[in-house]
Amino acid sequence: MRATPPSRHCPTVGRSRDELFAAYRAAGIDPAGGRGYHVVLQLSQEGLVAWGPTARVGQALVLLDEWAPPQSPVPDRDGALRRVLIGHLRGRGPATEVDVASWTKLPLGDVRRARAAAGDAVEDLGDGLLALADRPATGGIPTGHLLPGFDEYLLGYADRSAQLDPAYADRVVPGGNGMFLPMAVVRGRVVGTWSRTERSRAVHVTIVPFEPLDTAAVRALEAAADRYRRFLGSPIEFSVT
Repeated sequence: MRATPPSRHCPTVGRSRDELFAAYRAAGIDPAGGRGYHVVLQLSQEGLVAWGPTARVGQALVLLDEWAPPQSPVPDRDGALRRVLIGHLRGRGPATEVDVASWTKLPLGDVRRARAAAGDAVEDLGDGLLALADRPATGGIPTGHLLPGFDEYLLGYADRSAQLDPAYADRVVPGGNGMFLPMAVVRGRVVGTWSRTERSRAVHVTIVPFEPLDTAAVRALEAAADRYRRFLGSPIEFSVT
């Protein structure tokens, strides 16, 4: 398999599963009976290939070193820890050191070392919360999101009370059985759950709030449902119970 180094205008060209299995057969390797998948798994574990989307064949296998070439120079330990912390906060901040350690599986001492290495790039918001100094400013209009049940917005933290009132935890995980229901989020807080029902003419989205929602919150969730409509490419019927 050959792949072209990635660039802004010409992404790596890989091989689809069928193309790769055809190459196996041409080389005398029968991919039937699971052998093809095991070979791909072995190549992946050795860091030779990875899945990378391309316009030509959809999801394709590409050479990892060409799809995601090693960075030069390789950072030292403090630089690598700093990169992990900043990346975590960019996707999940604000977060505490315990949150970062819980998600990354790094020892707490390494997280604190990363905090020291980050310097002014990370701010302390109080109560142990860390955030990026260059984070975007939030506006005054409430934002709403319709998140899946196992979204990292809730699972990515050791202490979830900032996102979800503990009094309503059993509404998201009924019976504490580990099955998280889809979540309706307004102003950063989980305010209820939601479900979808496919109908002949539209997909019906139903919000089940924990408490009555104000007009601004309903509008924020309506906007989230409209984004979902654009994603599905299907009409949406929206209701709040």
